[in-house]
Amino acid sequence: MRGFGVLRAAVVAWCAATVVAVSVLVPVPPASAITGGGFNPGNIISDTNFYNGSAMTQPEIQSFLNSTVGACTNGKCLNVLRVNTTSKAASGNCGPYSGAVGEAVSTVIYKVQRACNISAKVILVTLQKETSLLTAKAPTDGVLRKAMGYACPDTSACDSAYYGIFDQLYGAAWQLAWYNDPDGSFTWHKIGQASNIAFHPDSACGSAPVVIQNRATAALYYYTPYQPNAAALANLYGTGDGCSAYGNRNFWVFYNQYFGPPTLGADPRGDVNEFTARSGAVFVRGWAFDPDTPDPIKVDVYVDGKWTATLIANAYRPDVATAYPGQSAYHGFAGTVPAAAGSRSVCVYGINVGSGTNRLIECATVTVPANGSPPIGDVNTMGVTAKRDGVAFTGWAIDPDTTSPINVEVTVDGVRKAVVLANQPRPDVGAAYPASGPNHGFSGTVAVPYGVHSVCISAPNVGGGTGTTMLECRKLGVFALGASPIGTLATATRNGLVADLVGWSMDTDTSAPILVDIWINGRFSKTLRADVPRADIGAAYPNYGPNHGFIGQVALSPGTNQICAYGINVGGGAHRLLGCRSVTMPAASPIGDVNEVKPGTGGVYVRGWALDPDTPASTLVDVWINDRWAATLRADQDRPDVAAAFPGAGSAHGFGATVPAAAGPKKVCVWALNVGGGAHTLLRCALLTR
Repeated sequence: MRGFGVLRAAVVAWCAATVVAVSVLVPVPPASAITGGGFNPGNIISDTNFYNGSAMTQPEIQSFLNSTVGACTNGKCLNVLRVNTTSKAASGNCGPYSGAVGEAVSTVIYKVQRACNISAKVILVTLQKETSLLTAKAPTDGVLRKAMGYACPDTSACDSAYYGIFDQLYGAAWQLAWYNDPDGSFTWHKIGQASNIAFHPDSACGSAPVVIQNRATAALYYYTPYQPNAAALANLYGTGDGCSAYGNRNFWVFYNQYFGPPTLGADPRGDVNEFTARSGAVFVRGWAFDPDTPDPIKVDVYVDGKWTATLIANAYRPDVATAYPGQSAYHGFAGTVPAAAGSRSVCVYGINVGSGTNRLIECATVTVPANGSPPIGDVNTMGVTAKRDGVAFTGWAIDPDTTSPINVEVTVDGVRKAVVLANQPRPDVGAAYPASGPNHGFSGTVAVPYGVHSVCISAPNVGGGTGTTMLECRKLGVFALGASPIGTLATATRNGLVADLVGWSMDTDTSAPILVDIWINGRFSKTLRADVPRADIGAAYPNYGPNHGFIGQVALSPGTNQICAYGINVGGGAHRLLGCRSVTMPAASPIGDVNEVKPGTGGVYVRGWALDPDTPASTLVDVWINDRWAATLRADQDRPDVAAAFPGAGSAHGFGATVPAAAGPKKVCVWALNVGGGAHTLLRCALLTR
């Protein structure tokens, strides 16, 4: 729990709102202002808009910050500030975060959005309602360090362990994602049941029952546990009375101001990758999805302003799943639509599902040639066979110069492997091209050697026109069933007391992620799950998807650590060694600090921490008074801050005790005793006057 026990985490999360929740942080009314009557305390924002890991792209976030901040006067505004970030392993409901040096705030927000599936719009609005940073032109360090109001209770100071832009952004998103865990500690706001929500931290201000309608609204109340009272809603862009709290009111106002109504669904998203003119037709290819549904959506194609065709965006597009976590890989579309010869305006629309509206994806001007041009067609499916020893395909092909079926050629790595006649019934093709008739479909199977190969299907020209039309090329991984896992342990890099591991692994018997066992010096250490998105793996093995990377950390011992990774087999085959890496951790002297030395009852009280990098065991600490040994303590008390600062070391490295000593002036010195290589370390000497 990031340094907190379960109870402490609950307390910090409940008190996550800053004093801004009840102080006067007044939104500026837009030209068309909303009214307090539109605020529904049980449905502040929809789950669709809240839990959306693809709500905004990084360029969209940067453009938004540029528009709200404007000209920065001190170089610390959110649109120009760059920060160093640290890597985070998957935790709670958040996936991994890969740290970097000098990341733009827009990049951090985008990566946090993807890791925790919390909308960037929610993050941006929270920044504004907590600290007004979206419009700050000269923010101070004091404001930046508590940007999201995370771990900042209304009734006490912020926890300094979470100071800083990155820790605030990641910590707040992590907390909001954690609230969505049905097995977590936060379950007292039951969806569909009334909960008493206070109006103000002062209990004398009272509360009122609210029937919370969704998880997103419950999360907002966990984060900022107050609802606006009638006075706050009556003066929506100003102050209410002494019992008014403004956090959730301002969240709702700012979301409306920047992004529109927060309870409405999102419009479709998409892109057109190709507009290609063909004889009497235009081929369009791209992708589209609606964030309101995981199902494929319809895509309408208009030619010269008239509806011409409806396509279904259900083709395999692993790049879409990589770019938009939470969406499947089946949101691609491709099709050939009829169009008369000449210059034509072709527009593609994503058809909305649920709330929202249809969205224009893209328009293009295409010059459509007359007859005498190369063949047209499409490959509707192409993939490995059920036995995974070849490639099966279906599609259609027409040469506009003849109504007769034409041949289709299949090549593997540039070598022709098969010729198929496109003479199968395709009523849909006949309806789109009535002059050519319906019998222009093709299907078949071609044997392909095991491995990754480029498989292409083309239609040679017949009659007028020249050349060959390439219908489809794909890289496909072909493997026998019962094969062992493949992959590699790419890197193992020492990071203090731990090693950071990066690699990938997959079992060709399944497209699902597999497990990877890590062994150190011949002993089992831990199991990782190879489910991290890797675009390069998805591109190399498109029929298996991209989610086969793994990252993790293992604790190191002094000396040479031989770290080996094994892909755990699924189905036939056997476990496979993915590779080994050597990581050396040099012997070192103890480190630590003395936080407190003061007179105590009957002696001297000393408190601090110490650890020896050569061992995970607790370190012994000697206390000397006036140059004479006085006591030996064991640094085995719980110190979560030490565990957070030194991953892999654990938290049992604190010490605190009263050492007997006579009254009067004295010099107190504390030594950490070395184990293994290195030497004893003097942590601190202090002079006491009594």
